[in-house]
Parts: sequence; C-alpha cells; structure tokens
Amino acid sequence: MKRLLTLLLLGSLAGVTAPAARADETAEQAAERFAERLDQEIARTRRDIELARARRSGGAIVTPTSVVFVDGAEIPLEWTQWVEPVQIRRIRRAARTDTLLRVGPGMTLSLANLAGDIRVVTWDRNEVRIEAEHDRSDKLVTEMRNAVIKLGVGSKQRSPAEVEWKLTVPAWLPLELSGIESEIEVTGLRSSLRAQSMRGDVIIVGCHGPLEANSIEGEVHVTDVSGHVTVGSVNSVVRLVRVVGPVEAQTINGDIQLEKVESMDVDASTVNGRVYFASGYRPRGRYAFSSHNGRLIVPVPTDQNVNVTLASFQGQVESSMPVPNPAPRAKGRAMRFMFRDGVATPEVPELTAMPGTPLLPRVPRAPRAPRPPQMAPTPAVPELELESFGGLIRLASQEEVLKALTKQRAMLDSLRSLRSSARRSYEEARRLARRYQAPEAPAPPPSPEPPRED
Repeated sequence: MKRLLTLLLLGSLAGVTAPAARADETAEQAAERFAERLDQEIARTRRDIELARARRSGGAIVTPTSVVFVDGAEIPLEWTQWVEPVQIRRIRRAARTDTLLRVGPGMTLSLANLAGDIRVVTWDRNEVRIEAEHDRSDKLVTEMRNAVIKLGVGSKQRSPAEVEWKLTVPAWLPLELSGIESEIEVTGLRSSLRAQSMRGDVIIVGCHGPLEANSIEGEVHVTDVSGHVTVGSVNSVVRLVRVVGPVEAQTINGDIQLEKVESMDVDASTVNGRVYFASGYRPRGRYAFSSHNGRLIVPVPTDQNVNVTLASFQGQVESSMPVPNPAPRAKGRAMRFMFRDGVATPEVPELTAMPGTPLLPRVPRAPRAPRPPQMAPTPAVPELELESFGGLIRLASQEEVLKALTKQRAMLDSLRSLRSSARRSYEEARRLARRYQAPEAPAPPPSPEPPRED
C-alpha cells in the first residue's frame, strides 16, 4: 500500500512540473526577443544621435586622416572609391542624404561623380547644403586636403551606384565638377568654375568668373555669363548666348554657335563642324575662326570697318557682298582686305598659293595665350581671321547668319528629341529584361547623323 501511494504522489508531482518547465522556456524566449529588440532600438538611437551631432557640427566629422564623413557614418578609408571605376551600379534601395558643410574663404569644392546628374545653385550663406539620392549601401564621404574639399562615394561594393546630387553653395565658392554619366548644371556662381562630363550635357547659366566647360558626347550650353570662357566638345554642340569676355571654343564633330557675344577676343575652331558667329565686332577686337572640313558663317557689318584675313586651301569662299579679286568662289587663295561700310577694298596685294608650297591653315588652332600688355597696341579696326582647309567660308549679313543659325538649331533640336526618345525606349527595354530575367536588351542604335545644309 505504501509503495502504491508513493507512486501516485510522484506521478502527480511530475504532472505539475512539466507545465512549469514549458512556461519557463516560453518566458526565456520572450526575454530574448525583447532583449534583441532593445538592442536594435539602442543602435538606432545611437545612429540618430551621431547624425544629429554631425549636422550640428556642420555636417562633417574630421578624422586624423583628413577624411570627412558627411552623413555621420563611420566608413573604413579602404572602402572609399572615387570616379576611377568604370562599372556603374544602379540604385536598388534608394536613400537620401541632406546635410550641411561649413566652408570658409580660400576653399574649393571638388565633386567627382560616376553616374547621376549634378545640380548646383547658390545662396548667401557660408555653408554647402548637400542633397543626394543614392543607394542605401553607399555612403557619401569627402576628403579635405590643401583647402580643397573633395566629395565622393564610399561603397562596400566593387563600385558605387549612381548618385543624384543637388548642391547649394555660396556664390563665391570655386567649383570643380566632373562626371562620367552625368549632366552638370550650374546657376548663379560668382567664382571660377570647371565642369567636365564624358557622356552628359554641361549647362552654365547666369555665372560670373572664369569658367571651363567640356563634354565628349554631350552638349555645352553657356548663357548669360561674363568672364573668360573656355568651352569644348568632341561630338556635340557648343552654344554660347549673351557672353561677355574672352572666348575660346573648340569641337571635333560638333557645331559652335556664338550668339550675342560681346568680346574683344574670340577664338573658335572645329574639324568637321560649323561655326556660326551671330554677334558684332568691337573696336580693337580680334576674331579668329578656323575649320578643316566644316563651314564658317560670319557676318560682315555695313556700318563698321573690319579688316579681313582669309585663307583657304581646297575649300570655297562665298560672300553675299562683293569682295576683291578673286571672285566670290576661289580655291587655294589667301587674301587680306577691309570692309568699309559694307564695301571690300584690298589692303595688300592678293597672295596666291605657289605650286609645291600650299597654304595650309592651322586647323584646329590651339587656344592662344592672352596678349601681354607690353606688346604694340592693336589697331582700332577689329581684325577678322578666317582659315579653312577644305570647308566653306561664307561672308553674309547679320540677318543671314541669324537665319542660318535658327535653321540649324531647329534641326539639332529635332535630332535631340529623337535621340532622347530612343534612349528612353532602350532604358525601358533594359528594365523589362531585368524584371523577367530575359536576355539583356541590345545596345541602342547609333544616333542619326545631324542633317547637313545644302
């Protein structure tokens, strides 16, 4: 009997102990989950505190290695990559950075971007506001050295993704901007500017100060600018409108359009493109235009004296106004004459190319250095220098030049619209290919050639 009672008591105690053990295990698991959530909240709070501290200090944390982490995140220096990588990652998980960076006199801001547009506007504060859209795995970093603040992207990946930048800077801050797949636009700057893109347009509006703008596959537009302007493109258009100051422009296969330019020193050269000068001449000014196979279309004023030096080896010369012997169409000639009130009068005897010593114009011409002040003063009459190897030199009235420029600009705008439509279709095909894991879309068709004038 005692043994039976003992067994019954032990069975009842075991029935009570099992639920208690399960309850303890459940409570332990709940505590672990609570501790994990608590750690996550603590880490998030610490990140928020670091970001707030960085913003209060001007949006930058300077380390002993002179690296400034703009968004407050600690990134190893070896993860930092600049524009050297050529492979571009697209934004997968978008993130935004909005912070401030204090700057002082004597500083220069440099930004090198792999892909993504760059927009710059100005304000009256001694701070740089950095607004950027980028992939969540990439971090924005800068390096400060020799008073140059260099913005870039740090990434754990092999190369950073594209970044869309918007910078609000003091108008006095010098800028150096570059990009591979980047369109660059700057407005309102009152300091030196250098903007370079490989496959993007460069647009400069309302700036004052020396500027340099170049693109290989993109267009270069400069509007309402004063100062020394140096621009160039390889396969696209360079257009300057309402520019005051010395101008140097060069292209290979693109046009150079100079409209309402007020300058005493203009130098424009192209290989296969056209040069349009829809502007006036200033006393003591020098205007040099050259082309290899393209066209030079320049005006001849009827109310101003202009000295003209013209050289053509295998090209043609056309003029809507009578010019001295030879006739309006000539080959292999060099001559110098003056337009007086719209009438050409020879100043020196005509120079004819001798056999075996052809007249070879320097095309394209390298930019000339500014004339030193100790040189002899230039004459009061503006000097117009025209050189061509096999292209056409056309002298026309101001109205005819504007008409030809308007026609060419309409053709190029139509071509640009067609090219943008083809690019959008190509990007849509790539997006669908990625979505359905289809073969990659073929490369976009080559852009149509710009229409040529008859």
